[in-house]
Amino acid sequence: MLDPADRACRICGEVTRLSFEHVPPKGVGNTGRVELLGIEAWLNREDRNADGTISQRGSGVYSLCRDCNSRAGELYVPEFKKLHGTGAKALAELDLRALDAAEDAGYMEIDVQGVRPGRLAKQIATMLLAISPGSFAQANPALTEYAREPNKIGLPPEYKFYLALYAGPNARYNGGSVAMKLNDKGSFDSIPVWELAYPPFAYVLTVDEEIPALETGNVTAFTEAGINDTGQMSVTLKVGFGHTIFPLDLRTKAKMEADRATGEAEEAA
Repeated sequence: MLDPADRACRICGEVTRLSFEHVPPKGVGNTGRVELLGIEAWLNREDRNADGTISQRGSGVYSLCRDCNSRAGELYVPEFKKLHGTGAKALAELDLRALDAAEDAGYMEIDVQGVRPGRLAKQIATMLLAISPGSFAQANPALTEYAREPNKIGLPPEYKFYLALYAGPNARYNGGSVAMKLNDKGSFDSIPVWELAYPPFAYVLTVDEEIPALETGNVTAFTEAGINDTGQMSVTLKVGFGHTIFPLDLRTKAKMEADRATGEAEEAA
């Protein structure tokens, strides 16, 4: 049974007919045929009976009202397209096959002149709200207000945004889960995380994180910029890969194989 909260627009909260929100926007090429796999279908993807849902119009969800969809498209998406182009160019300059064959993560500094960071942050917030259940939007009015109101500046400190360069090969989105990350004490901390990982970037939101979700790429300061403020974006980003469905898992194939071998050795000991 559909949760009543899921009948409401994730941005304004109005219960109305919801429009299809392309995530990411169709202006960056998200218009073709895609196969959408849930967790069970992913784990059984080699089984012919475990096919996903086919979308002929790109990846996305019915989660925004027409007004909120149009507002984002007019105000935020044009700036987002610039960022997308910068990321695609950055990935094209890298030897991704060599990076994927190395255990250590790669990093790259991104520099963009004349960027409007406030609009970027609002588009990222809009996308992550769009892929989240309605209950999350209702429980986080400060976040929905930030995405809804063009002139709204700033968010409470529990919200953090991150960027990483993302080479795929799979795209994934996660509308809310808990990731576990090893801390300096050798134990694991939990990180409530929302993630859209779609080349050339992974966009991450955390709420009340115990440790930083990523060691680089914290762009939370973007939310402190006005919608018309311009400046230079200079940030060092992790170069990640998407070989699993798990949020924040940006490991290279070589790192995954090394971790698997370590785990098997420990089990055999």
